[in-house]
Amino acid sequence: LWTTDKDGTFTFSDGKGLDLLGLKPGQVVGQSLFDVYAGNEKIIENAKEALKGKSLSSTTKVGDIHFQTFHRPMYDENKNIIGMMGTAFDITETKKKDEILRVIAESISTKTGESFFKLLVEYLSNTLNMEYAFVARLNNNGKSAKTLALWKKDKIAENIEYDLVGTPCSDVFKNNIAVFNEKIKEKFPDDEILFDWGVECYMGATLQDSTGKAIGIIVIMSERKIENLEFISNVLKIFAVRSSTELERLNFVNELMEAKNEAEKANVLKSEFLAQMSHEIRTPINTILSFSSLVQEELYDKVDGELKSSFFSISNAGKRIIRTIDLILNMSEVQAGTYMPRFSKFNLKTEILDDIHTEFYFHCKTKGLNLNLKCDNIDCTVNADIYTVGQIFNNLVDNSVKYTQEGSIEIRASRNKNNNLVITVSDTGIGMSKDYLPFLFTPFSQEDTGYTRKFEGNGLGLALVKRYCDVNNAKITAESTKGKGTKFKVVFENPI
Repeated sequence: LWTTDKDGTFTFSDGKGLDLLGLKPGQVVGQSLFDVYAGNEKIIENAKEALKGKSLSSTTKVGDIHFQTFHRPMYDENKNIIGMMGTAFDITETKKKDEILRVIAESISTKTGESFFKLLVEYLSNTLNMEYAFVARLNNNGKSAKTLALWKKDKIAENIEYDLVGTPCSDVFKNNIAVFNEKIKEKFPDDEILFDWGVECYMGATLQDSTGKAIGIIVIMSERKIENLEFISNVLKIFAVRSSTELERLNFVNELMEAKNEAEKANVLKSEFLAQMSHEIRTPINTILSFSSLVQEELYDKVDGELKSSFFSISNAGKRIIRTIDLILNMSEVQAGTYMPRFSKFNLKTEILDDIHTEFYFHCKTKGLNLNLKCDNIDCTVNADIYTVGQIFNNLVDNSVKYTQEGSIEIRASRNKNNNLVITVSDTGIGMSKDYLPFLFTPFSQEDTGYTRKFEGNGLGLALVKRYCDVNNAKITAESTKGKGTKFKVVFENPI
């Protein structure tokens, strides 16, 4: 504590801390503060501001000692400044503790997972002068824990299983934190690690998830009595919270990975099952269709009109089943990743679109629809897998024919500004609602579902189209208006 007059000359000093300046109590009285603290710009600046009427607080350093200083103006009864009062508090220990926290926090701030825990135990040990430190995950049995990172003496050691019963850890889980600063081996005579490592002092804190459930433990141990017990305990609590967050994140990631692996296995099994069942169904259906054809040849001219129509019903139903099987098999191949595309350059119009136009032309004519193919003067060369590209447009045109009762269907080729080939399939059919469009390429989805829906289908066609577009590095988009029609656009983004 000190005071000065309005010129900054000391009028009083209690003498504490003057030895840092090489002065004795009372020696500064009568001297200018600006001379005594020459070279310490921060104190001089604050003193000048205080003599102008400002109250200031700041930290400053004299030698190895850190001070928190306060400067306040003093006034007479007329509110005129007559001097200044100053106080200083030694905050060296606080500074040291803050530095410890800063060093540890900065060292681990960008790390995650195993790297985070390894760096944490290393810096805790080195900064707090501990021989041992570890972070462990609580096992499912609740009776043991396995270390995620272990610091032993001066290096990272191999992880260990640590039994909780009969060890200081059991006290940690009971009370959330436990400190044993002496005679620990007398209290836990069955803990072999304490004896093997020569541990005398122990401090541990629980790691908890966001619900408050214990999921792990963080421990520091020393071969000698721990100094600054309260401070080190606070440090451990701080990093117990940070470790809890990281361990919960790690557990969540592991659970996600396990769930993902299980889902992938289930998906593969589903695809394999569908493929196997489809093969099993295909064989008897082909047999039925073959014998139906033979029966039709023998009896067609000998039966009445009603029985004749049954032959067509059998044939159409069989073809529908075969088409469904083909879609399931193709989808299974794509999902399982077993389909191997064969890329080559070909003219999409002459190799695929002309055949599709011919195939669907008479079907459209029967329904009273116009089917138009407009590809004149357009280079339709692509580098793609010819089978899957054929399936893309076969499915798109088939859909348009199925869902269009009057009007027309158009297949048009063009080139966009990036010279990519664009094939558009548009119709004047029933269209789709905007709410359904995001689910358009989802397997087994249809806007009208259930037994009352108006159109046959299993919802696999467009899902397969999307997968086949991906195979060929093509992008597919859809525009539709309920009751007015739908337009599909396929853009081949690969170079010719």
